[in-house]
Amino acid sequence: MKKINKKYPETYDNFRNDYIKKYLSTQQIQKNDELTVIVRGHLLVELIVEVLLKNNFSNDKILTDKNFTFFMKIELLYSIGIISKNHFTILQKLGEIRNKFAHHVGINLRDILTLNEDFVKSVELVDDRMKKLHIDYKDEPKHLFGLGVYYILGFLAKGAFIKDFKK
Repeated sequence: MKKINKKYPETYDNFRNDYIKKYLSTQQIQKNDELTVIVRGHLLVELIVEVLLKNNFSNDKILTDKNFTFFMKIELLYSIGIISKNHFTILQKLGEIRNKFAHHVGINLRDILTLNEDFVKSVELVDDRMKKLHIDYKDEPKHLFGLGVYYILGFLAKGAFIKDFKK
């Protein structure tokens, strides 16, 4: 089996242009179903989590270990003080949504919406702007989910691409 080398974005602009605009733009959210939006949103967050780990550890070999789960990665970031308890909680809820949707064939959209509500409310605890968006997009759960993911990506990107934000 051929080993796949993961390419990590070098700069915030690279990440925004090559990943966010391509996979999580408003147009992409609109045209894709909930599963696609949730899985892609989670993959983008996990990519930035890995960039943070790569930036903070000289031996990033663990990132290629398939047994190093998303939850282990965020636990590590939290335990070394890279992310706060609130951000850790948001990331846990994101992982729960992704796992429910990805691992349960007959998952009911109502169950996902309940998880999404918890996810959005956890984002609201750290960003008041989300409260207004929550009201504006209450009937569009995948857009609300996408906005929550945007928040997380923005927060994590500041740490992952710190040199780009110090300018």
